[in-house]
Amino acid sequence: KESSVNFSLMPDDEGGMNEGNSHVESQTSSHAASKLVTKHSSIEDATDSQRAIEMAIGPRKSGMAYVREFLLRTSPICLTVVLLIVTRVPQIGLNSLLKKTSPHFSIHFGSYATFRLSASLVFQLENILTYPNLDWKYELLYTPFLVPFILVSVITHLIYRKEASDSLLGIFGTVVSRVESPAAALAGGPTPPPPIAA
Repeated sequence: KESSVNFSLMPDDEGGMNEGNSHVESQTSSHAASKLVTKHSSIEDATDSQRAIEMAIGPRKSGMAYVREFLLRTSPICLTVVLLIVTRVPQIGLNSLLKKTSPHFSIHFGSYATFRLSASLVFQLENILTYPNLDWKYELLYTPFLVPFILVSVITHLIYRKEASDSLLGIFGTVVSRVESPAAALAGGPTPPPPIAA
């Protein structure tokens, strides 16, 4: 006779298997839920960041509007580099023009010096204290202080004046207050002491 073996699960065993399956399913569902929560929070973060960018510079543009916005946003640094190159390369001709010392007018201060100012705004003091060849010269238009930095700053403010949080004079006042002490130290003069807290 052939013997048959019944491998069917007993009720207790079947209940144990059901508990194991439910435990695995609960772990899987909780893991999937945590992934959904993480993904949802990252989407919310990205949305907040995008909202902040749009509030600062407006919504992202495409096509020619994007090219125009890109050129406007990068215009300060590009214009600064272009002006520095144009005014420093001798072959262009602006280099020598910005440093011309004639024509000029002179004012004699006796034995102290002779002051001269040229049409290119070159300031000169010659024969200081009657010492020959003891001169001083400041080329205002050639020094980067005015061209390009001040010029580019004014142009940038005119482009973005609607987005500016302060007036042009207010911005310059803030800059002057910040560089006042370093400028005095670099000039060799006494630096004003910091204010005493009350």
